[in-house]
Amino acid sequence: MTKGTLDRIDLDILDALQRNGHLSHAEIGRMVGLAVSSVNERIRKLVQRGIIAGWSARLDPAALGLDLLAFLYVLIDKPENSARFL
Repeated sequence: MTKGTLDRIDLDILDALQRNGHLSHAEIGRMVGLAVSSVNERIRKLVQRGIIAGWSARLDPAALGLDLLAFLYVLIDKPENSARFL
């Protein structure tokens, strides 16, 4: 396998991790037909190559009482409008 390519097993591992980041390496190994040590090594290499950029938790905003989250970008084209906008 060259540096820039991923084989079917790598893609299956990435798919499994994206669906459920809590899967153990043993569970992933059963899914893709590899030993735990092989899964561990492949994941280590995927992290090392920057393909897996990190691990995070996806939160449920409703469960946290956050009904709406919005990011706004406001560009004021003329400085004289700033005071009126603010």
